[in-house]
Amino acid sequence: MYGIHHMQKIWFTLSVLLGAAITLIFLPSLALAIVLINALFAFLLAILQLKSAITPNNPKHISSMKGYEPFVSIHIPCHNEPYEVIYKTLKSISDLSYGNYEVLIIDNNTHDPLLWQPIKKYCETLGDKFHFYHYESLAGYKAGALNAALEHTDERAEVIAVIDADYIVNEDFLQIGVPYFQDEKVAIVQYPQDYYNITKGTFGIQQEYRSFFDTILTQANNWDAVTATGTLCLLRAKLFSKKSIQWNEWCITEDAELSIHLHGLGYKGIFINEVVGTGLMPFNYYSLQRQRERWVYGNTQIIKKDTLSILLNPKLNLKQKISFMTQLTAWIHPNLLPILYISISIFLGSVGMFSQTLVTVSWIGLITILAFIVAKILYFAIDQWKKGNASIEGVLTTTMSHFGLTNTMSFIWLWALTSAQLPFNRTTKDPREKTLPYIPLDIIAVFFYLALSSVAIFTAHQEITVIAITSAALGLWMLVSILFLSWEMNKARQAANTVLLD
Repeated sequence: MYGIHHMQKIWFTLSVLLGAAITLIFLPSLALAIVLINALFAFLLAILQLKSAITPNNPKHISSMKGYEPFVSIHIPCHNEPYEVIYKTLKSISDLSYGNYEVLIIDNNTHDPLLWQPIKKYCETLGDKFHFYHYESLAGYKAGALNAALEHTDERAEVIAVIDADYIVNEDFLQIGVPYFQDEKVAIVQYPQDYYNITKGTFGIQQEYRSFFDTILTQANNWDAVTATGTLCLLRAKLFSKKSIQWNEWCITEDAELSIHLHGLGYKGIFINEVVGTGLMPFNYYSLQRQRERWVYGNTQIIKKDTLSILLNPKLNLKQKISFMTQLTAWIHPNLLPILYISISIFLGSVGMFSQTLVTVSWIGLITILAFIVAKILYFAIDQWKKGNASIEGVLTTTMSHFGLTNTMSFIWLWALTSAQLPFNRTTKDPREKTLPYIPLDIIAVFFYLALSSVAIFTAHQEITVIAITSAALGLWMLVSILFLSWEMNKARQAANTVLLD
């Protein structure tokens, strides 16, 4: 499956490259229009994210439980999970200080009994609150597993808690969030995601992850537009009871899709910016890339299908609509089209096919990318300054961690606009698991861009030379970012090994 998926991506990239070359050579006005539209898109992305960064934090507090302890059904989807990982998750849940709950573990298409049977046996030792269900052939990926959990949910449940199989939760996990459901309009309570396989060497990627919660979801909390983010979220159970609302299996970010739908019905969400559980950060470039692909692809699915319904829904105010679009575009980069047009331009300039359009298109592309990098630096600087830990090193490493994935975040949303369903590629939780070495392809692509720019410095028309120099510097930035992020992932793997062997 991975091989087919990978070849599809290569063919799509080549198709876009060919299209860019045709427009630049034969339809220069169209090429100019495309890069200008892309530049406008980049500007809008930067404005949305910078606005979220400067939004102050106004948390919504609730006093106490006040004797409110509704029945909670905890749903844990799992697939090919190593025993050492899910053991820690289930052990932490068994130690909850909250008493009124059940736990449903939905093992989704784990075909090796040596993986799922030990988990089943451990659940049996934890008492009658824990229920394990194994499915050999269940469609719908994670959404399918969550829908299967709904079939087994106790009728007494008033709140559903969704936890990923690798998350170790605090004993007061439920006491903190459940009281918000005393407000009948609250349908979602979301906590931030955080990680336990972190070291000083993973500061950049850790802050890159947290920036979404500390800026974009904080703004959403202020503007009544909080969406669920897949784990450590609480949901009002009665909304699922008549099966009119389920997890949509067509979308691989089913959490965001469901959340926006619930807001459209007049419900609201709460974000509690307090770490109540930690999971496993991906620990190789391949897994991190796949995870980010899911986020960008799934959110693009929602943008394709629901943008008009979001913008035209009279139950949503302007701030909510802006916040939803900020959340859906949070991981999108506008860099692929500019890079392709710049590459074609400096190549044509190197073989003597010079025109003023090449220069104009290239400069628009370069300015778009460079301005977007500056905007991201400001975004991360503001985020870290608000948390009191801003430093030049911290902002730089966070920005490099983010741009180490710019190839994925620039490519996948364009692919999602035109392609069929992306397979739900699970993020590996086992540091011993071998994965296909896709990172060399990213490096090869950047090396090719660097080499093309370097050659053009000496062979292209004089007006292309400065563009080529700037392009080479940009290529070097991308290469260093990928290598730095890969180094961080190795540190995360070492930390995961230490934790899991503990």
